[in-house]
Amino acid sequence: GHISKRSIAATLIDLARRKYIIISHYGDDDFRIGRYHPFVLPSQVNQNGGSKHDEVHAILQAVATVRDTTDIKFFERLLLSKIFADDQTIANRTTVSYRIGHRLFSEKIAHFYTEIYTIATQRNYFFHNPGEYHRRYKIYGILTFFIGIGGFIIGIRFFPDTKTALAWVGMIVSALIVIWYAPQLPVLNDMGKRAYRDWSAFKTFLSDPHELSYQQNESGYFERYLPYAIAMGVEKQWIARFRTHPFTLPDWIATDSEYQSIEQFDAELFPLINWLGSALSLARTPTID
Repeated sequence: GHISKRSIAATLIDLARRKYIIISHYGDDDFRIGRYHPFVLPSQVNQNGGSKHDEVHAILQAVATVRDTTDIKFFERLLLSKIFADDQTIANRTTVSYRIGHRLFSEKIAHFYTEIYTIATQRNYFFHNPGEYHRRYKIYGILTFFIGIGGFIIGIRFFPDTKTALAWVGMIVSALIVIWYAPQLPVLNDMGKRAYRDWSAFKTFLSDPHELSYQQNESGYFERYLPYAIAMGVEKQWIARFRTHPFTLPDWIATDSEYQSIEQFDAELFPLINWLGSALSLARTPTID
């Protein structure tokens, strides 16, 4: 029921694995993300005039109406349209930082999260859409918190009574508990619990400390499950299972470095992907979990 910045990092790696983007690393913090195979992004929405609701609707409609021959999903296209302008073929740290920072919050990233929640809800894993459900209780907690603060200040000013003050303090503490606990409220139904057990078992497999036996006809095995390992936070363990295998640099990575081992691949790629995931995640509207 919770989506983290790793979801963005995993999506980017999966798009690269599927040959839609290519990641170039040129030492230090310099990187480029280019379009590998062509895909269509919406033209930039004219944001002059109109209400905030109209602007958000226009953004979502523009992305949803894009058609091409790819298997890129709606939430993936939202993410790509935050990295690239519609006619842009290469993005680097400067252009990505500009596209993230030119406005306080990004509706595209917010709806990237919302769309993932929607897909999971449609698969009947949850009693409620986790994003909406958790957000509702968090908003209740925030409102109660400020009501408690206001009541405490007014009470101290006009009704200086210890019991009254303690009541307002109790409300404030209760509100903080609700805010903290809201993202952890259980939402899984029976099907979701079974799926959770299955994915937990898969995570155990990915993070198994034993090396995998080398089979030449399974050269894409590492890349196939790498996005899952990133999403589950066990990419280091998954990479370690291949440390004695012959390593070939994936063709969606371009670099001027001589990669001698899979550990070097890990050391250079993941700081970049983590930066992208963190920067894009921080751009989302703050009420999205």
